[in-house]
Order: sequence, then C-alpha cells, then structure tokens
Amino acid sequence: MVPFLPESPRYLISRGRVVEGTHILGRLYHLEDDDPQILAERDKIIETLISEKETGEATWKELFTQGTQRTFQRVLLGIGPLLMNQWSGIQAIRYKVYFTES
Repeated sequence: MVPFLPESPRYLISRGRVVEGTHILGRLYHLEDDDPQILAERDKIIETLISEKETGEATWKELFTQGTQRTFQRVLLGIGPLLMNQWSGIQAIRYKVYFTES
C-alpha cells in the first residue's frame, strides 16, 4: 500500500480491471497500451490466472507428499541448507561477532 506506486498489473487484471492493468504494463515497458508486446504480456497474465483457477488451491498436505512433481524433495532442498546452517552453529558466532564489534 505505497501511495506513489501503482498496483501490479497482475492484481488489477485478476480483479477484472483489465484496461488499468494494460495501462500499467505500458507504463512499465514505456510503450503504448496497444503495442503487441503489451497485449501479449496481458494475454499471458490472463492465461496464467485462468490456469491457476482451474488448478485450485494448494494444500499443506501437497507440500509433504511425493507426487509427480516431487514436491517433498523440493521442500527438503529448500529447507535443508537453512537447517544445516543453523545446526553448524555459525549463526551464534556471527551474532557474537556482530554485536561485540559495534
């Protein structure tokens, strides 16, 4: 909610404000609203929104099951390095060094 920044084109298009979303895309790319690149980008956003509606909401259970997209493995690959960093104790050293030097 920053007053001097425009809403995102994706948000506007998802709320049915396609003309405003197209205008913001034009401003972002410094092109006219009817430029083929802007219209293609707008159409891509609309297609993505339709696809997301058809797919439906994701559940927490999907994060921890090994399906065709191997979601659980991806979650472990994202969380694993962070846990290893914490377990190594380096955060305690960095905390101590940061606050004793300032």
